[in-house]
Order: sequence, then C-alpha cells, then structure tokens
Amino acid sequence: MTTTPDRRPLRPLDLIAGIVLAIVGGLIGLIMLNLMAQLGNLGVECEGIAPDGLRCNPDYLAGMVALGTAIVVLGWFVTTGFFVVRVLRRRLAFFLPLIGIVVMIAGFYLVAILLQPYHPAV
Repeated sequence: MTTTPDRRPLRPLDLIAGIVLAIVGGLIGLIMLNLMAQLGNLGVECEGIAPDGLRCNPDYLAGMVALGTAIVVLGWFVTTGFFVVRVLRRRLAFFLPLIGIVVMIAGFYLVAILLQPYHPAV
C-alpha cells in the first residue's frame, strides 16, 4: 500500500498557528468575560436612581451584558469549532481563530458603546 505525499507542505504550520491563535482567542475571551462582569456591576450602582430613559435602566444594562457575554462565548466556540472541522478535512483553517478574536473584540466594544449612555452618573 503506497501513501501519497501531503500536497500542502505548510499544513503543520497552519495547524500550529491555528492552535496558538485559538488559545490566544480563548484567553482574550476570558479577559472580555471578566470585563463584561465588571460592566454588569453597573446595574448595582443604579439602586435608588429612577431610570429616566437616559441613564440607569437596569433591564437594558442586564440585557446588554447578557448579549455581550453571548457574543464573546459564541465568537470563540463557533470559530474554534469551525477550525477543528476544517483541520479534520485538511483544509486551510488558521484564519478562523483570527475571525473569532475580531468578533469578540468588536462585540465587546459595541456593547460597551451601547452601555455608555446608561451608566450611572458619578
């Protein structure tokens, strides 16, 4: 039985780069989840302040924190899952963890920008 040589000599480099990027993406995701938890604590500071549509809407704050957490978690899990599938199919895959990192960071900052007007006045 003869074996055919691998047509892509850079396959090990693709695999190593993808694994490293997936790990880095996971660490960035943990940092973003920690920051989301800190943004979630803003609702505690709204106690005693009547929501006037411009600030301190606890339901909006909780919803945005939940959305941000979902974006960060799904951004990592989905792209890492697609990375594994593409690696098993022996296709180019290193770029998928990069997409996950971009989605996590963009999602976090989008939520942070949307939360800014609603944080309690200091």
